[in-house]
Amino acid sequence: MLAPQQTRAVETFYDLFSDLPRIGMGPTILGKGVKAPSEPVLRALGEALSSEHSSIDVVGASNVEHLASVYRGVLTDAAADARRPLAQAEVDRLALETVLTDAFMKGRSPADLEAAETVPTNYGETGGAIFDGMKRYLKNAVRDGGTMSPAVRKVVYEWIDCGAVPAHKLAVRVAAATSGLTEAQGIELKHVWKSRLMQSGRSLAAQGFLQGTWLHGIPAFGKIVAAVTAAGLPEEMAPDVMESVLGHHMAGFVAAGFAKGGLRVDFAKMERRGQIPEGAGQRLTDLYDTATELAGIWRPRIDHASFHGLGLSEEERDAYALDAGRMRDAIDRMSPAGRSQLLNDDYMQFTDLGMPKWLAMGRAFYGHDGEISNGELIQNVYAKMVQPYLEENQARGSGDAFVIGTAPVASRLGVRLDPDAIVYRPAGPDHPAFHTLAKLVAMDPPLARAARRDLGKEVGQVESAALVDWFRKIPADIDTLARLAGRPD
Repeated sequence: MLAPQQTRAVETFYDLFSDLPRIGMGPTILGKGVKAPSEPVLRALGEALSSEHSSIDVVGASNVEHLASVYRGVLTDAAADARRPLAQAEVDRLALETVLTDAFMKGRSPADLEAAETVPTNYGETGGAIFDGMKRYLKNAVRDGGTMSPAVRKVVYEWIDCGAVPAHKLAVRVAAATSGLTEAQGIELKHVWKSRLMQSGRSLAAQGFLQGTWLHGIPAFGKIVAAVTAAGLPEEMAPDVMESVLGHHMAGFVAAGFAKGGLRVDFAKMERRGQIPEGAGQRLTDLYDTATELAGIWRPRIDHASFHGLGLSEEERDAYALDAGRMRDAIDRMSPAGRSQLLNDDYMQFTDLGMPKWLAMGRAFYGHDGEISNGELIQNVYAKMVQPYLEENQARGSGDAFVIGTAPVASRLGVRLDPDAIVYRPAGPDHPAFHTLAKLVAMDPPLARAARRDLGKEVGQVESAALVDWFRKIPADIDTLARLAGRPD
């Protein structure tokens, strides 16, 4: 029997993928008579999304909505490259490659994934083996960062073992008090927590709730074979699909998790087993090695800047771009299908279909006792979630495409890209995005009724500045924000 989250994922998948014109795919992209992936492909992917270790969302099915956004980008690129609309077989294959990148393990707990099979890694081929290996690596990294008293080391190792490193200094104080530490040991614990876990970025790799994120792009080859054959396609296609699935995984955030947890995939072994095409082992090794090295250095700096609502400085961006040269070369050497998955996974994050996922995560991360206003939520999401993606895409040469893909929804939510600082900020009355937001609020029936109730007059009689100010101050509602972002009904 399916869990409620799996049911919602499968229903959302069929809703979005069975009618591609509904999500913006027209005759310039889809060939004559092509409206969706074929029924066997839809059925095979539905089975993957309802399998034992399938990806889930705590609420809704935002991961599937994101996949629809990526699929739209992948299809658009493929049609442009082919200079013609796509045939049914091409639409089918790209559906498999796209959905299988995120179909497994995301959102799952370490307990769920203990026995889940993965690709071969330096720690093993199950979720449990990988988690244990990452924990050992983190403990060694913290230990090697300097001296620690035994009492403090015990507390820090317990955090790592439990997959629950505190995110706030107040929780560190509580841990010190409840662990019987002396005042001096409490000060030492705070220092170790700040310098060796938080500032270094290692705390991310230690968090249990993120383990499915690190693993979701490296499912066992058998899962890919099962989906390909269930779709009625030849098993010989599976290695090529596998390469595309693996290629998408090296976004900066995931690469940082690999770097801080010391996780490496053994692509040479996969190639020897025939699980990826000949030559793919070196291509993927180059991609993962350069991406993890780069993210290990730069992701903590990016996160520190974005936490304070800033981007990298001009000097930092120049240095980052220089360091990213080897990764740009690795991306250029990827298979065209794998490269499309990697790039569209970024370009298509913050779209009409992709943005609701980020808004929901932002409310969970930045809400104050569950409450956060629309304005606070939008500002936090763009400053702390969108901005790091922009920095990473600029460094690897895809910044312009990322800005273009992100711009429509940013404008609809009243956000502008500061051309001098290259930082996303709330738009003011002197910017068109401000008035776009005001117009959309006035045109949204539920918001218009609420504004009339709160402001005492019809929205047509309310100045744009007052309407936007009201909207930004009311409690955040994800469904409302998704409507404004343009998500299809």
